[in-house]
Order: sequence, then structure tokens, then C-alpha cells
Amino acid sequence: MPLGSPPTTRRKLVKTRRPILDGQFEALRGLESLDVDTELERRETVLAELEGSSLRFEGTTLDFPEHVQEELEFVVAADAPFRASDIPGSLDDDGRLSFVRRLVREGLLRPIR
Repeated sequence: MPLGSPPTTRRKLVKTRRPILDGQFEALRGLESLDVDTELERRETVLAELEGSSLRFEGTTLDFPEHVQEELEFVVAADAPFRASDIPGSLDDDGRLSFVRRLVREGLLRPIR
């Protein structure tokens, strides 16, 4: 999408774009083995928008509690691999793990194996 496109055009694309989830079945099978030190990455093909604590991508809207705003901003801005333990914010390790597992299930993140 060219720079300077109207926000409404991008928003429409984010809402209606179908996901390209190469390796998603493998990622889902490995969800239980994820731990806070598993390397993760944002899928390059995913266009995402964050509006408050609502995350929109690939025709999906995920609503999160406001207290995970910092965590959401980190994940949406991620352009390099990271671990759940790297995510800033108020969540403890179990909370971070639950958070990233949800984002893997939904297709925003994938583990690097």
C-alpha cells in the first residue's frame, strides 16, 4: 500500500483481507510447548492496526483489556524476533504466555523453530 493512502482505505483492507497463514497447523500443534523463551515473530504478511486495546488484522478484531496496551503496542510494532519474556508491561510470565498463545492461534504471531 502506498504511503499517504487515506486511513479509511487501509482500515478497509485490514478488515477484509484474507489471511496468508503458511505453517499455521504446525504452529497450532506446538502451542502447548511454547514457553516464555520460545522465539516468536510477527507474520510478515499480516497487516495490523491497533486502536486502543482493539487489535484488527486479517478481517479479525480482537478486544483486550486496557491493562495490556503496552504489550499490544510492542507486538504490533515488532519487526524482529522476540520472546514472550521480552514483552514489556504488567503481565507476569503466565499472562504473557497466554497472550502470545492467543496471538499465535489467531495467526498474528508464529513461533520460530
